[in-house]
Amino acid sequence: LAVSSIRWLDDWRVLALALLVMAVPPFAEEVWLNTITSQFHIMLALAIILAAPPGRGAVQGLQGTVLLLAPLCGPGGGMLLPLYLLRAWSDRSRARLKQALLLFPGALVQVLTVLTHPEPARMIGLNLRLVLSAIAARQVILPLSGPFGLRRFTLGWEAAFAAGVLPWWPAIVAVAAFGVLTVLVWKSRDAPTRWLSAAAAVLMLGSYSAALTPEGPGQLLVVGFGNRYSFAPTVLVGLALLGIARNGAPAGRLVGRVLVAWLLLIGVMWYPRAGAFYAHGPRWSDEVARWQADPTYAIGIWPADWGVTLAPRAVAIRP
Repeated sequence: LAVSSIRWLDDWRVLALALLVMAVPPFAEEVWLNTITSQFHIMLALAIILAAPPGRGAVQGLQGTVLLLAPLCGPGGGMLLPLYLLRAWSDRSRARLKQALLLFPGALVQVLTVLTHPEPARMIGLNLRLVLSAIAARQVILPLSGPFGLRRFTLGWEAAFAAGVLPWWPAIVAVAAFGVLTVLVWKSRDAPTRWLSAAAAVLMLGSYSAALTPEGPGQLLVVGFGNRYSFAPTVLVGLALLGIARNGAPAGRLVGRVLVAWLLLIGVMWYPRAGAFYAHGPRWSDEVARWQADPTYAIGIWPADWGVTLAPRAVAIRP
């Protein structure tokens, strides 16, 4: 963001708000200080590169490195390749085409991996009502009301889905909310805002349609499960609203400012309240000491109840 050259981020105060939007989405503890979830930060970086003007010099090198390596962190990066190709075509830009070509090899590796090693627990697919209900819960209700409101509004959704009686109103909420957002984005006439919004839509639909749900697709409606999937879309929607607040029509600017302020209020309010599962973990030095005493011991890592087993090996003890 700081080197993106997006015009409405030139004001340091707006940039500070954008960074705060990125830092405080509620219920996002799962993606912080955790190597396995680095791909969700990388997805966010790819969306920002897509929305920003192609960089020059050192910035171009940074963007190119991210584009080349990003899909190797996880399948999320490859989801945005169609948008990169679309932007290259719409802008008639060689620089944009080069960005898409840098993204292509890693995306191809991901596609081949998925095709040759299918994961049975990623079988949500095109269950439209379920995906839209998850979007309503995680991308509308959660950012606007926090975890407490999410629990209250989504109570019984998983059981209703299992019984085949999941109501349509959550899906209608999702369509209505993002329909309004789309209108506001389009009226802003601001290219970065439009592409940020488009990236959010692609990542939402792609992530929820292929989410890892070991206990069945209905697990996507469980409060507290898979919050990593909502992180990047939540931030991108927040950035799009910030763009609307700066570039939208008069009514759109007012809506954007109110919503950005509200999102930040909810985010800051819930930021110190990490869930117990993520707030505590084993002490690393103690775990290593146990492993040194017993090389077959599984070293406990964060979050709780996770562990790493290292192959026993001979340790040379120096006097």
